[in-house]
Amino acid sequence: MADNPPPLPRPPSQFLSHLSNHQRTETRELLQPYLSYEAWLRRAFARGDAGIDSFANLVPIYNGCEEAFRIRTLDRETADKGKYIMPLPDDTREEESALAITESKEKYLRNFNGFSRGIFVDIESYFETIAGESDIDIFLYGLDNEDAAITLIFQLESIVRRNQNLSPGEELSLRSTKAITFISPKWPYRRVQIILRLYNSISEILTGFDVDCACVAFDGTQVYSNPRGIAAIATRTNLIDLSRRGPSYENRLCKYRRHNFDVFWDSLERSRINTMLFNPFIYGPHESRGLARLLIYEQMLQENMDFSGKEAAYLGGLSPKSIDETGESSLQVPSEYAPHEIPYGEDLTAERFHETFISHPEYPCFFGTIQEVTEGRESNFSGNESLIGKVRFIRHLPGQQMLENFQPLVQDDW
Repeated sequence: MADNPPPLPRPPSQFLSHLSNHQRTETRELLQPYLSYEAWLRRAFARGDAGIDSFANLVPIYNGCEEAFRIRTLDRETADKGKYIMPLPDDTREEESALAITESKEKYLRNFNGFSRGIFVDIESYFETIAGESDIDIFLYGLDNEDAAITLIFQLESIVRRNQNLSPGEELSLRSTKAITFISPKWPYRRVQIILRLYNSISEILTGFDVDCACVAFDGTQVYSNPRGIAAIATRTNLIDLSRRGPSYENRLCKYRRHNFDVFWDSLERSRINTMLFNPFIYGPHESRGLARLLIYEQMLQENMDFSGKEAAYLGGLSPKSIDETGESSLQVPSEYAPHEIPYGEDLTAERFHETFISHPEYPCFFGTIQEVTEGRESNFSGNESLIGKVRFIRHLPGQQMLENFQPLVQDDW
């Protein structure tokens, strides 16, 4: 490797024990050397260095130390409150030392099978890393070539559809430039999204994630995080890192605020902010970017405005899902992998999903069976012609390769 990693007080795999042994030290302070190590690791991955440990910077959650994974409130008690953005109200904050996660792997597996509606039963031998929440995102790693990846996608799709009780030809998949999505036939089955990028390891996958609390992956056997993810979950706070910023960065921070993760930015100076410029009734989130967008969301929270539904749509905020027949509406935040909204609801079938998308030709995509979308048949195509043809995978990003997101932005405009 081009340079040596920075020193660490303890190996990353022991980060939970490290936190437990320093109860009266701020989590952010304990995290700093691990953030330096992760920055070094990102550079190493970007260079394509050989010899990187597949488990570098990973923390196995259910490995005998899960009892140490507890809520830490010291940071919130000692930090400048003005540096928190969209801060959690007192009644949603958890008590010091409360267990921060599901207490056992057995219960986690029960919860996962319930969440996925059993569509991954009998899939152990094919399990790749799964991350995400409302959708199920699958990241492929350790594969030598694209043909092997396509073969694995076919195998995964076959097992998922069999567990959804679908006959051959009834399934519907969507291919965008960055992902293939197995559309659920009906509610409550979750969409399964295969990310069209090939990775070397779980470590490489999580090292590239933009938002701290999202740094969690399940490989069918173990749940993994990294020190950054552990700290976020323990404090219920995501730290701003402008080197990880992509087009949906602020929207994703807002999305996780709805899951009770607020935001901390140590460089924030409230005294320099004119709050009148962030009135959501004057400037909607869609008219702002960077820090300004987060501050508008913060104002919406303070005004008890529902930025997960119709008020957000009125204000031009994040993309609301289509309102179903029950009149329900909720927020769908586009990701770097699927920069368009993918509707989900009790009355939404695969057929209605198809109708929704063909009415939006601005979203380039393929619809059809898994064979049709991987082959890129023009008859099933809507949008940009660059998608036509056999599916392709991203291996390295041009330019700013330290970032996981497909459209990295610079820090200057934040």
